[in-house]
Amino acid sequence: MPTLQETLSYQPNELAFGTSGLRGLVSDMTDLECYINTAGFLRFLRHADNLTPGQTVYVAGDLRHSTPRILKAVVKAIKDSGQTPVYCGLIPTPAVAYYGLQHQAPSIMVTGSHIPDDRNGIKFNKTDGEVLKEDELGIKESVAAVRAELYEAAADTCDFGPDGLFKVAANELTAEDPKANELYATRYQEVFGSTAFTGKKIVFYQHSAVGRDSLVSLFESLGAEVVPVGRTETFIPIDTENVTPEDQAYFKTLAAEHPDAFAIVSTDGDSDRPFVIDENGTFHRGDVLGAIVADWIGADFAAFPVSASDATDKYLASKNIQWQHTRIG
Repeated sequence: MPTLQETLSYQPNELAFGTSGLRGLVSDMTDLECYINTAGFLRFLRHADNLTPGQTVYVAGDLRHSTPRILKAVVKAIKDSGQTPVYCGLIPTPAVAYYGLQHQAPSIMVTGSHIPDDRNGIKFNKTDGEVLKEDELGIKESVAAVRAELYEAAADTCDFGPDGLFKVAANELTAEDPKANELYATRYQEVFGSTAFTGKKIVFYQHSAVGRDSLVSLFESLGAEVVPVGRTETFIPIDTENVTPEDQAYFKTLAAEHPDAFAIVSTDGDSDRPFVIDENGTFHRGDVLGAIVADWIGADFAAFPVSASDATDKYLASKNIQWQHTRIG
């Protein structure tokens, strides 16, 4: 009786960790590959994070065309691993991560962040925070063990066909639980209140960011007049740390069209990195924004990558905030 591996009609390309989670070409992210990596991650958590049978795992995704299929493979792997998946919808990465942390439960986000639409990824969070570089070896070992077991399974009794896709289409995702996104908004509403942006106009560049609707609603709940612009149903791979001349020209155009705007804001694809453009259409880098936020919250210490602007170092030092450079990723 042939094994699953013997019947595969393609050469699998195993997913690898990038700067934030697993990433790969959509053509390589078969149901089988996504299932293996999710099941391996959960096996790792049982040993390293005291994950108990039946414990909840929160799941969400971005707006890429491949995300719904990958989500189904992730959810099936969670169920088959003896855990309880809760689908939180297509919401920002920090929303599902925060919800998991509040419930001391792992979370999984299907997203490729800012990379092109022919690619996607999977971000894992443990019960106490994001997966770190030091966790990756253990996860890889668990993934390898799951892979070996599945590849040796009898092909005729396996859920996967020769193309690495489910023989029978995975069930539709469970009813969406809106509480994760609601809690994410509440966090900001409790800090800033309902009048923080009263009398201020914010232009929100929506493009294909997964938080394009919920973040508009959030700004409105904080008192802002929000003008949504640039919505598209085609995924746009916008990188908040690599703003193109075309992006910059567009921001200048928006500023000219809305001369009374307080700011122009947006996010990357999975809405975990901010765009902030001032009333003149000038883009402000994320590392500089982070330094300003560190000062605003009264931070004692800040850590940021070596690729950050020197202005970040100087600004933090002027505010007597200790800082340290880290490796990228």
